Amino acid sequence: MNTVKFKIVDRKRYLVVFISILLIALVVLFFNFITVTRAIDEGGVMRYVYIGVGFGVLALVIQLKKLFTKELSFDVDELGIAIREGREKRIISHQNIVMVKRIQAAGSELVHIYVVGKSAPELNFESNDRTGINTLLARLEQYQSYISADRQGGLGERWTEYINQNVAQNNKGSINEVRKQEGTSKKIVLIVLGVTFVVLVGFVVISLLLEDNRGYEVRDDKVYYKDKVLEGVVPDSYRHLGGNVIIDSTHVYYLGDVQTWADRTTFKMLDNKFYTDKNGVYYEVDNWFSKNEIKPIEGDYDKATFKALGNGSLYKDKNNLYHIKLKMIDNANPLEVLKIENLDIATIEQLNPYWAKDKGQVYFVTWENLRPCAEMDASSFEVIDSKVAKDKNHVYYLTRDLGSDHVNATKKEDYAILDDADAPTFVRIKHNSYEDKNTTWTISND
Repeated sequence: MNTVKFKIVDRKRYLVVFISILLIALVVLFFNFITVTRAIDEGGVMRYVYIGVGFGVLALVIQLKKLFTKELSFDVDELGIAIREGREKRIISHQNIVMVKRIQAAGSELVHIYVVGKSAPELNFESNDRTGINTLLARLEQYQSYISADRQGGLGERWTEYINQNVAQNNKGSINEVRKQEGTSKKIVLIVLGVTFVVLVGFVVISLLLEDNRGYEVRDDKVYYKDKVLEGVVPDSYRHLGGNVIIDSTHVYYLGDVQTWADRTTFKMLDNKFYTDKNGVYYEVDNWFSKNEIKPIEGDYDKATFKALGNGSLYKDKNNLYHIKLKMIDNANPLEVLKIENLDIATIEQLNPYWAKDKGQVYFVTWENLRPCAEMDASSFEVIDSKVAKDKNHVYYLTRDLGSDHVNATKKEDYAILDDADAPTFVRIKHNSYEDKNTTWTISND
Protein backbone atom coordinates (compact mmCIF):
# COMPACT_ATOMS: atom_id res chain seq x y z
CA MET A 1 0.00 0.00 0.00
CA ASN A 2 1.31 3.44 -0.97
CA THR A 3 0.63 6.48 1.23
CA VAL A 4 0.66 10.14 0.15
CA LYS A 5 0.17 12.88 2.77
CA PHE A 6 -0.90 16.51 2.35
CA LYS A 7 -1.19 19.51 4.65
CA ILE A 8 -4.43 21.13 3.47
CA VAL A 9 -6.81 23.89 4.52
CA ASP A 10 -10.38 23.04 5.51
CA ARG A 11 -11.81 25.38 2.88
CA LYS A 12 -15.44 25.25 4.04
CA ARG A 13 -14.68 26.21 7.63
CA TYR A 14 -12.04 28.70 6.55
CA LEU A 15 -14.41 30.47 4.15
CA VAL A 16 -17.25 30.54 6.69
CA VAL A 17 -15.04 32.19 9.33
CA PHE A 18 -13.30 34.46 6.80
CA ILE A 19 -16.59 35.73 5.35
CA SER A 20 -18.01 36.19 8.85
CA ILE A 21 -15.02 38.31 9.91
CA LEU A 22 -15.23 40.31 6.68
CA LEU A 23 -18.95 40.99 7.11
CA ILE A 24 -18.52 41.99 10.77
CA ALA A 25 -15.64 44.31 9.83
CA LEU A 26 -17.70 45.91 7.04
CA VAL A 27 -20.73 46.40 9.29
CA VAL A 28 -18.62 47.94 12.07
CA LEU A 29 -16.84 50.18 9.56
CA PHE A 30 -20.14 51.18 7.98
CA PHE A 31 -21.63 52.41 11.24
CA ASN A 32 -18.36 54.06 12.33
CA PHE A 33 -17.21 55.37 8.95
CA ILE A 34 -17.39 59.03 9.95
CA THR A 35 -15.50 58.50 13.20
CA VAL A 36 -12.78 56.40 11.57
CA THR A 37 -12.20 58.70 8.60
CA ARG A 38 -12.18 61.73 10.88
CA ALA A 39 -9.52 60.17 13.10
CA ILE A 40 -7.37 59.22 10.11
CA ASP A 41 -7.84 62.66 8.55
CA GLU A 42 -7.08 64.68 11.67
CA GLY A 43 -4.27 62.53 13.06
CA GLY A 44 -3.52 61.92 16.72
CA VAL A 45 -3.58 58.76 18.82
CA MET A 46 -6.85 57.39 17.40
CA ARG A 47 -5.35 57.29 13.90
CA TYR A 48 -2.88 54.66 15.12
CA VAL A 49 -5.55 52.85 17.12
CA TYR A 50 -7.67 52.31 14.00
CA ILE A 51 -4.62 51.43 11.90
CA GLY A 52 -3.63 48.91 14.57
CA VAL A 53 -7.12 47.40 14.53
CA GLY A 54 -6.92 47.10 10.74
CA PHE A 55 -3.57 45.31 10.91
CA GLY A 56 -4.94 43.12 13.70
CA VAL A 57 -7.84 41.99 11.53
CA LEU A 58 -5.42 41.36 8.65
CA ALA A 59 -3.14 39.29 10.90
CA LEU A 60 -6.15 37.29 12.12
CA VAL A 61 -7.20 36.51 8.55
CA ILE A 62 -3.65 35.39 7.72
CA GLN A 63 -3.57 33.12 10.78
CA LEU A 64 -6.91 31.54 9.85
CA LYS A 65 -5.31 29.28 7.26
CA LYS A 66 -2.91 27.92 9.87
CA LEU A 67 -5.81 27.41 12.28
CA PHE A 68 -7.80 25.38 9.76
CA THR A 69 -4.89 23.41 8.33
CA LYS A 70 -5.22 19.65 8.67
CA GLU A 71 -3.50 16.53 7.36
CA LEU A 72 -5.01 14.24 4.74
CA SER A 73 -3.40 10.92 3.90
CA PHE A 74 -4.18 8.87 0.80
CA ASP A 75 -3.50 5.13 0.65
CA VAL A 76 -3.84 3.80 -2.90
CA ASP A 77 -4.12 0.06 -3.63
CA GLU A 78 -5.94 -2.22 -6.06
CA LEU A 79 -9.30 -1.53 -4.39
CA GLY A 80 -9.22 2.26 -4.53
CA ILE A 81 -8.26 5.26 -2.40
CA ALA A 82 -8.44 5.18 1.38
CA ILE A 83 -8.64 8.76 2.71
CA ARG A 84 -7.74 9.37 6.34
CA GLU A 85 -8.44 12.60 8.22
CA GLY A 86 -7.60 12.21 11.87
CA ARG A 87 -9.54 9.16 13.05
CA GLU A 88 -11.99 9.27 10.17
CA LYS A 89 -11.51 7.04 7.14
CA ARG A 90 -13.42 6.59 3.91
CA ILE A 91 -12.76 4.67 0.72
CA ILE A 92 -13.44 5.60 -2.90
CA SER A 93 -13.37 2.61 -5.24
CA HIS A 94 -11.43 2.83 -8.51
CA GLN A 95 -14.62 1.71 -10.27
CA ASN A 96 -16.42 4.81 -8.99
CA ILE A 97 -13.81 7.41 -9.97
CA VAL A 98 -14.83 8.88 -13.32
CA MET A 99 -12.51 11.90 -13.42
CA VAL A 100 -9.82 13.79 -11.48
CA LYS A 101 -9.49 17.49 -12.15
CA ARG A 102 -6.24 19.36 -11.37
CA ILE A 103 -6.79 23.12 -11.30
CA GLN A 104 -3.99 25.68 -11.33
CA ALA A 105 -4.25 28.37 -8.66
CA ALA A 106 -2.00 31.13 -7.37
CA GLY A 107 0.82 29.38 -5.50
CA SER A 108 -1.07 26.09 -5.20
CA GLU A 109 -3.30 23.61 -7.00
CA LEU A 110 -6.84 22.35 -6.45
CA VAL A 111 -7.63 18.66 -6.85
CA HIS A 112 -11.24 17.55 -7.44
CA ILE A 113 -12.17 13.86 -7.55
CA TYR A 114 -15.51 13.07 -9.26
CA VAL A 115 -17.42 9.80 -8.91
CA VAL A 116 -20.16 8.15 -10.93
CA GLY A 117 -23.59 9.74 -10.59
CA LYS A 118 -22.47 13.02 -8.99
CA SER A 119 -21.84 16.38 -10.68
CA ALA A 120 -20.15 17.85 -7.59
CA PRO A 121 -16.73 16.56 -6.53
CA GLU A 122 -16.75 13.72 -4.02
CA LEU A 123 -13.48 15.07 -2.63
CA ASN A 124 -11.61 18.31 -3.19
CA PHE A 125 -8.55 19.78 -1.56
CA GLU A 126 -5.94 22.50 -2.13
CA SER A 127 -2.20 21.95 -1.79
CA ASN A 128 1.06 23.56 -2.89
CA ASP A 129 2.75 20.14 -2.83
CA ARG A 130 2.90 19.54 -6.57
CA THR A 131 5.21 16.57 -6.12
CA GLY A 132 2.67 14.93 -3.83
CA ILE A 133 -0.13 15.55 -6.34
CA ASN A 134 1.98 14.03 -9.13
CA THR A 135 2.63 11.00 -6.92
CA LEU A 136 -1.07 10.57 -6.12
CA LEU A 137 -2.02 10.68 -9.81
CA ALA A 138 0.75 8.25 -10.72
CA ARG A 139 -0.51 5.79 -8.09
CA LEU A 140 -4.04 6.01 -9.51
CA GLU A 141 -2.71 5.32 -13.01
CA GLN A 142 -1.08 2.12 -11.75
CA TYR A 143 -4.54 0.59 -11.31
CA GLN A 144 -6.70 2.32 -13.96
CA SER A 145 -6.18 3.75 -17.44
CA TYR A 146 -6.41 7.55 -17.38
CA ILE A 147 -6.17 9.96 -20.31
CA SER A 148 -5.36 13.61 -19.66
CA ALA A 149 -6.52 16.76 -21.44
CA ASP A 150 -5.59 20.38 -20.74
CA ARG A 151 -8.50 22.81 -20.74
CA GLN A 152 -9.00 26.55 -20.34
CA GLY A 153 -12.14 28.40 -19.27
CA GLY A 154 -13.61 31.66 -20.48
CA LEU A 155 -12.30 33.47 -17.40
CA GLY A 156 -8.72 32.42 -18.13
CA GLU A 157 -8.66 29.57 -15.60
CA ARG A 158 -6.62 26.50 -16.56
CA TRP A 159 -6.95 22.88 -15.48
CA THR A 160 -6.11 19.34 -16.51
CA GLU A 161 -8.72 16.57 -16.65
CA TYR A 162 -7.68 12.98 -15.97
CA ILE A 163 -10.52 10.78 -17.27
CA ASN A 164 -10.74 7.17 -16.11
CA GLN A 165 -11.30 5.33 -19.40
CA ASN A 166 -12.31 2.11 -17.66
CA VAL A 167 -15.25 3.91 -16.04
CA ALA A 168 -16.01 6.73 -18.49
CA GLN A 169 -16.98 4.40 -21.36
CA ASN A 170 -20.12 3.37 -19.53
CA ASN A 171 -20.70 6.65 -17.70
CA LYS A 172 -20.41 9.43 -20.28
CA GLY A 173 -23.42 11.09 -18.71
CA SER A 174 -21.47 11.65 -15.49
CA ILE A 175 -18.76 13.60 -17.31
CA ASN A 176 -21.38 15.65 -19.16
CA GLU A 177 -23.07 16.45 -15.85
CA VAL A 178 -19.74 17.57 -14.37
CA ARG A 179 -19.08 19.91 -17.30
CA LYS A 180 -22.63 21.21 -17.17
CA GLN A 181 -22.12 21.94 -13.49
CA GLU A 182 -18.90 23.81 -14.41
CA GLY A 183 -20.90 26.22 -16.55
CA THR A 184 -23.43 26.74 -13.77
CA SER A 185 -20.64 27.30 -11.24
CA LYS A 186 -19.03 29.94 -13.46
CA LYS A 187 -22.32 31.79 -13.72
CA ILE A 188 -22.69 31.66 -9.94
CA VAL A 189 -19.13 32.98 -9.51
CA LEU A 190 -19.82 35.86 -11.90
CA ILE A 191 -23.09 36.66 -10.12
CA VAL A 192 -21.37 36.59 -6.71
CA LEU A 193 -18.55 38.81 -7.97
CA GLY A 194 -21.08 41.22 -9.49
CA VAL A 195 -23.16 41.36 -6.31
CA THR A 196 -20.00 41.82 -4.22
CA PHE A 197 -18.88 44.68 -6.45
CA VAL A 198 -22.30 46.36 -6.23
CA VAL A 199 -22.36 45.93 -2.44
CA LEU A 200 -18.87 47.40 -2.04
CA VAL A 201 -19.64 50.35 -4.33
CA GLY A 202 -22.95 50.86 -2.54
CA PHE A 203 -21.15 50.71 0.79
CA VAL A 204 -18.78 53.49 -0.25
CA VAL A 205 -21.53 55.63 -1.81
CA ILE A 206 -23.91 55.27 1.13
CA SER A 207 -21.10 55.95 3.58
CA LEU A 208 -20.19 59.14 1.74
CA LEU A 209 -23.84 60.20 1.60
CA LEU A 210 -24.26 59.57 5.31
CA GLU A 211 -21.09 61.50 6.01
CA ASP A 212 -22.90 64.82 5.85
CA ASN A 213 -20.67 66.51 8.42
CA ARG A 214 -17.27 65.89 6.84
CA GLY A 215 -16.40 69.56 6.28
CA TYR A 216 -17.74 73.06 6.69
CA GLU A 217 -21.42 73.58 6.03
CA VAL A 218 -24.41 75.65 7.09
CA ARG A 219 -27.30 73.94 8.90
CA ASP A 220 -30.15 75.67 10.72
CA ASP A 221 -28.50 79.09 10.26
CA LYS A 222 -25.33 77.88 11.97
CA VAL A 223 -21.90 77.05 10.58
CA TYR A 224 -20.62 73.56 11.36
CA TYR A 225 -17.31 71.83 10.94
CA LYS A 226 -18.43 68.20 10.75
CA ASP A 227 -20.69 67.96 13.83
CA LYS A 228 -19.12 70.88 15.70
CA VAL A 229 -20.91 74.27 15.81
CA LEU A 230 -18.57 77.20 15.15
CA GLU A 231 -19.80 79.72 17.67
CA GLY A 232 -19.85 83.30 16.46
CA VAL A 233 -19.41 82.50 12.76
CA VAL A 234 -22.17 84.11 10.71
CA PRO A 235 -23.21 81.94 7.73
CA ASP A 236 -23.04 84.84 5.25
CA SER A 237 -19.70 86.12 6.53
CA TYR A 238 -17.32 83.20 6.10
CA ARG A 239 -15.29 82.27 3.03
CA HIS A 240 -13.78 78.88 2.21
CA LEU A 241 -10.11 79.34 1.27
CA GLY A 242 -9.70 75.72 0.30
CA GLY A 243 -9.01 72.42 1.99
CA ASN A 244 -9.59 72.62 5.72
CA VAL A 245 -9.42 76.42 6.06
CA ILE A 246 -12.14 79.08 6.23
CA ILE A 247 -12.02 82.74 7.14
CA ASP A 248 -14.78 84.94 8.56
CA SER A 249 -14.94 88.58 9.64
CA THR A 250 -12.78 88.02 12.72
CA HIS A 251 -10.81 84.76 12.59
CA VAL A 252 -9.10 82.09 10.51
CA TYR A 253 -10.25 78.50 11.16
CA TYR A 254 -8.42 75.25 10.48
CA LEU A 255 -10.26 71.96 11.05
CA GLY A 256 -12.91 73.99 12.85
CA ASP A 257 -10.48 75.55 15.34
CA VAL A 258 -9.56 79.25 15.58
CA GLN A 259 -5.97 79.95 14.53
CA THR A 260 -5.10 82.74 16.96
CA TRP A 261 -1.65 83.26 15.44
CA ALA A 262 -3.02 84.12 11.96
CA ASP A 263 -3.48 87.72 10.85
CA ARG A 264 -7.07 87.66 9.59
CA THR A 265 -6.74 90.75 7.36
CA THR A 266 -3.75 89.55 5.31
CA PHE A 267 -4.20 85.77 5.52
CA LYS A 268 -4.58 84.07 2.13
CA MET A 269 -3.92 80.78 0.39
CA LEU A 270 -0.84 80.63 -1.83
CA ASP A 271 -1.38 77.26 -3.44
CA ASN A 272 -2.28 73.74 -2.45
CA LYS A 273 -1.42 73.50 1.29
CA PHE A 274 0.53 76.76 1.62
CA TYR A 275 -0.70 80.02 3.17
CA THR A 276 0.67 83.45 3.96
CA ASP A 277 -0.08 86.57 6.00
CA LYS A 278 1.93 89.68 6.88
CA ASN A 279 4.01 87.71 9.37
CA GLY A 280 5.17 84.79 7.26
CA VAL A 281 4.48 81.76 5.10
CA TYR A 282 2.85 78.60 6.45
CA TYR A 283 2.27 75.05 5.32
CA GLU A 284 -0.19 72.37 6.33
CA VAL A 285 1.35 69.33 7.98
CA ASP A 286 -0.72 66.39 6.78
CA ASN A 287 1.10 63.09 7.20
CA TRP A 288 1.04 59.86 9.17
CA PHE A 289 3.56 60.93 11.76
CA SER A 290 1.86 63.81 13.55
CA LYS A 291 -1.41 65.61 14.15
CA ASN A 292 -2.53 67.82 11.29
CA GLU A 293 -1.77 71.50 11.78
CA ILE A 294 -0.62 74.64 9.99
CA LYS A 295 2.99 75.52 10.79
CA PRO A 296 5.28 78.40 9.81
CA ILE A 297 8.00 77.71 7.27
CA GLU A 298 11.36 78.36 8.87
CA GLY A 299 14.41 79.39 6.92
CA ASP A 300 16.10 82.21 5.09
CA TYR A 301 13.54 83.21 2.46
CA ASP A 302 11.85 86.48 1.56
CA LYS A 303 8.33 86.33 2.97
CA ALA A 304 7.10 89.38 1.08
CA THR A 305 7.87 87.98 -2.40
CA PHE A 306 7.33 84.25 -1.77
CA LYS A 307 4.80 82.81 -4.24
CA ALA A 308 3.82 79.71 -6.18
CA LEU A 309 5.00 79.28 -9.77
CA GLY A 310 2.07 77.10 -10.77
CA ASN A 311 -0.02 74.21 -9.53
CA GLY A 312 2.99 71.99 -8.91
CA SER A 313 5.63 72.00 -6.19
CA LEU A 314 7.74 74.97 -7.36
CA TYR A 315 7.85 78.31 -5.50
CA LYS A 316 10.08 81.35 -5.63
CA ASP A 317 10.93 84.59 -3.88
CA LYS A 318 13.08 87.45 -5.12
CA ASN A 319 16.25 85.49 -4.46
CA ASN A 320 15.73 81.78 -5.06
CA LEU A 321 13.70 79.02 -6.65
CA TYR A 322 12.34 76.41 -4.24
CA HIS A 323 11.07 72.87 -4.47
CA ILE A 324 8.47 71.75 -1.94
CA LYS A 325 9.26 68.34 -0.49
CA LEU A 326 5.85 66.70 -0.22
CA LYS A 327 7.22 63.69 1.66
CA MET A 328 9.34 64.65 4.62
CA ILE A 329 10.12 63.77 8.20
CA ASP A 330 7.85 65.51 10.70
CA ASN A 331 8.94 69.05 11.65
CA ALA A 332 11.41 69.23 8.77
CA ASN A 333 11.54 72.32 6.58
CA PRO A 334 9.68 71.56 3.34
CA LEU A 335 11.60 74.21 1.36
CA GLU A 336 14.57 73.10 -0.70
CA VAL A 337 16.56 75.66 -2.72
CA LEU A 338 17.13 74.66 -6.36
CA LYS A 339 20.45 75.81 -7.78
CA ILE A 340 20.04 76.14 -11.55
CA GLU A 341 22.86 77.65 -13.59
CA ASN A 342 21.92 80.88 -15.42
CA LEU A 343 18.38 80.86 -13.98
CA ASP A 344 16.74 84.30 -14.07
CA ILE A 345 14.65 84.36 -10.91
CA ALA A 346 12.80 87.54 -11.86
CA THR A 347 11.30 86.12 -15.07
CA ILE A 348 11.00 82.39 -14.34
CA GLU A 349 7.47 81.07 -14.88
CA GLN A 350 5.98 77.60 -14.99
CA LEU A 351 3.97 77.04 -18.18
CA ASN A 352 2.48 73.65 -17.26
CA PRO A 353 3.54 70.67 -15.12
CA TYR A 354 6.35 69.81 -17.57
CA TRP A 355 7.69 73.11 -18.86
CA ALA A 356 9.03 76.37 -17.41
CA LYS A 357 11.01 79.23 -18.90
CA ASP A 358 12.64 82.55 -18.13
CA LYS A 359 13.90 85.27 -20.44
CA GLY A 360 16.94 83.25 -21.43
CA GLN A 361 16.13 79.54 -21.53
CA VAL A 362 13.54 76.78 -21.35
CA TYR A 363 13.45 74.16 -18.58
CA PHE A 364 12.01 70.65 -18.46
CA VAL A 365 10.32 70.17 -15.10
CA THR A 366 10.91 66.86 -13.33
CA TRP A 367 9.57 65.88 -9.94
CA GLU A 368 12.26 67.63 -7.92
CA ASN A 369 14.25 69.73 -10.35
CA LEU A 370 14.42 71.85 -13.50
CA ARG A 371 16.57 70.68 -16.39
CA PRO A 372 17.85 73.45 -18.69
CA CYS A 373 17.11 72.74 -22.37
CA ALA A 374 19.94 74.48 -24.19
CA GLU A 375 18.69 73.39 -27.62
CA MET A 376 15.39 75.27 -27.25
CA ASP A 377 14.66 78.89 -28.18
CA ALA A 378 13.04 80.59 -25.18
CA SER A 379 11.64 83.56 -27.08
CA SER A 380 9.57 81.40 -29.45
CA PHE A 381 8.84 78.47 -27.13
CA GLU A 382 5.16 77.68 -26.60
CA VAL A 383 3.16 74.85 -25.08
CA ILE A 384 0.66 73.27 -27.50
CA ASP A 385 -0.99 70.89 -25.02
CA SER A 386 -0.08 68.59 -22.15
CA LYS A 387 2.01 66.35 -24.44
CA VAL A 388 3.50 68.64 -27.06
CA ALA A 389 5.42 71.94 -27.21
CA LYS A 390 7.44 73.72 -29.88
CA ASP A 391 9.75 76.61 -30.68
CA LYS A 392 10.72 78.13 -34.01
CA ASN A 393 13.02 75.21 -34.82
CA HIS A 394 11.53 71.99 -33.47
CA VAL A 395 8.50 70.21 -32.08
CA TYR A 396 8.93 68.40 -28.75
CA TYR A 397 6.82 65.62 -27.26
CA LEU A 398 6.76 63.79 -23.93
CA THR A 399 8.12 60.26 -24.15
CA ARG A 400 6.94 58.67 -20.91
CA ASP A 401 4.59 55.72 -21.58
CA LEU A 402 4.30 56.74 -25.21
CA GLY A 403 1.43 54.90 -26.87
CA SER A 404 3.52 53.49 -29.74
CA ASP A 405 6.64 51.49 -30.50
CA HIS A 406 8.62 54.68 -31.09
CA VAL A 407 12.30 54.30 -30.34
CA ASN A 408 12.20 57.26 -27.93
CA ALA A 409 9.48 55.93 -25.62
CA THR A 410 10.62 55.97 -21.97
CA LYS A 411 9.43 54.86 -18.55
CA LYS A 412 10.55 58.09 -16.86
CA GLU A 413 9.61 61.70 -17.55
CA ASP A 414 11.50 62.94 -20.60
CA TYR A 415 11.01 64.52 -24.00
CA ALA A 416 12.30 64.16 -27.55
CA ILE A 417 12.36 66.09 -30.82
CA LEU A 418 9.68 65.06 -33.31
CA ASP A 419 11.82 64.33 -36.35
CA ASP A 420 10.74 65.80 -39.71
CA ALA A 421 8.00 67.97 -38.16
CA ASP A 422 7.74 71.51 -39.55
CA ALA A 423 7.66 73.63 -36.39
CA PRO A 424 6.33 76.92 -37.85
CA THR A 425 3.20 75.23 -39.27
CA PHE A 426 2.75 72.54 -36.62
CA VAL A 427 -0.67 72.79 -34.90
CA ARG A 428 -3.03 70.61 -32.90
CA ILE A 429 -6.17 69.46 -34.74
CA LYS A 430 -7.92 67.53 -31.97
CA HIS A 431 -7.13 65.14 -29.14
CA ASN A 432 -3.87 63.28 -29.98
CA SER A 433 -3.96 64.57 -33.59
CA TYR A 434 -1.66 67.21 -35.10
CA GLU A 435 -0.62 68.46 -38.51
CA ASP A 436 1.93 70.61 -40.28
CA LYS A 437 2.22 71.64 -43.91
CA ASN A 438 3.55 68.22 -44.89
CA THR A 439 1.68 65.57 -42.93
CA THR A 440 -0.52 64.64 -39.97
CA TRP A 441 0.68 63.16 -36.69
CA THR A 442 -0.76 61.09 -33.85
CA ILE A 443 0.95 61.44 -30.48
CA SER A 444 -0.48 59.63 -27.46
CA ASN A 445 0.82 58.68 -24.04
CA ASP A 446 -2.59 58.02 -22.49
